[in-house]
Amino acid sequence: MKVMEVYEVGEEVLIKAKVSAIIPDKDRFTYEVTVSGETEKLKHRFQHKDLTQVESVPSI
Repeated sequence: MKVMEVYEVGEEVLIKAKVSAIIPDKDRFTYEVTVSGETEKLKHRFQHKDLTQVESVPSI
């Protein structure tokens, strides 16, 4: 038997990603990020309030 963890719809989660571009946007900055281990950027641009800095993350 296999046990799986499943996130609930609407549950807040964190993903491991790196900032790949900083875009000045009027009076603020937006950020493009790339998911760790991937080469393609996420299509959504994030604001500072959406991101949390991680001190050190072991590489996979």
